[in-house]
Amino acid sequence: MFKQAVDVIKRDGSVAVVSFDTGGEGIAMDAGVCFRGGTPSAGMFHAEGDTASLVKALPRTDYLVAYALDSSNKSLRGLLENMLDVISMQGSAMDMKGLFEQATGFSGLIGSSPAALGGAGLLARQITYTRCDNPAETIGVARSAIEKLNGQSVDGMNYTTSYQPGADEVEGVKVDTYSFQTQMAPEAAGGMGGMVDPAMIQNLLFGMAGGPNGFVAGVDHGVYTTVTKNTELLKSAFHAAKGGDNLLGNEMLAKVAPKLQQNRIAEAYIAIDQIYNAFGPFAQMLGAIDAFEPLEPTPPLGFSLRGDGGALLGRIYLPTETIGFLSEMAQKMEMDDGMGGMGDDEPEPDF
Repeated sequence: MFKQAVDVIKRDGSVAVVSFDTGGEGIAMDAGVCFRGGTPSAGMFHAEGDTASLVKALPRTDYLVAYALDSSNKSLRGLLENMLDVISMQGSAMDMKGLFEQATGFSGLIGSSPAALGGAGLLARQITYTRCDNPAETIGVARSAIEKLNGQSVDGMNYTTSYQPGADEVEGVKVDTYSFQTQMAPEAAGGMGGMVDPAMIQNLLFGMAGGPNGFVAGVDHGVYTTVTKNTELLKSAFHAAKGGDNLLGNEMLAKVAPKLQQNRIAEAYIAIDQIYNAFGPFAQMLGAIDAFEPLEPTPPLGFSLRGDGGALLGRIYLPTETIGFLSEMAQKMEMDDGMGGMGDDEPEPDF
């Protein structure tokens, strides 16, 4: 993928710029490529984006990662579909192209949970929102893709899936449920050697369900999908869809969102504090850190992309508070490594 991107820039690009802004409450790193008029790349990045409305569709909650992508530009959507074709050729199990054809935008988050590594699963609070013109039709496409995969074997993995329309009810709304399980084929298991058992990875990500096992629910102009049957999370999403509390109300995210570009086609946030608090106890148990102390809320790292007159502009925003924490952690790890080597006897020369 990276090589293809470089090739496109070489073929269609005319000017590339990089800049840094160290003023204010963080560091903004900007990069941009201006494409020559009339090239396919220039056509993809003429229209402005609206990811803010996609972020507003997500529930207000603490999160590890959150993102939004405005794919309403037909040329950009065509690029995404081409990327899916490449992924499919490389052995992807599930055909997602039909869903991309239906959608005009996506957003999602992985919510943080104290029990994420304690049996609930790291993705127990994951939810995605698909913006579309016909939610019922989009749900039908997703259902078809899930059911089609049932009983299939791809790259040494056997898939068992199910889809149940209207099987549950949340906030008085009938919602669909689905399950998605994988198991290594017997003929492939013998070649694993010392590799980690895929079942262990599934349990780490999805808890005792052993795979995605969640809700699919349509709302006005969109579809929500959860990875687990987390009723509370879906309720919060329904409230966001009706104009209630949403992710833009997250205090730490609200500090970073205005620092990103306007009219963006993509944005993402990485909550370092929530990630550290989720994995810190595990890291202490493994001896990676001496003592775990929960990190106070800090603003996330922010990323954005914007199209402007045939140019693609990107920004990475690093809040000062978060830079300070990352720098402190790096220094501690360096000191631990240094102290670990102190007192070791020098090996005697072998002669």
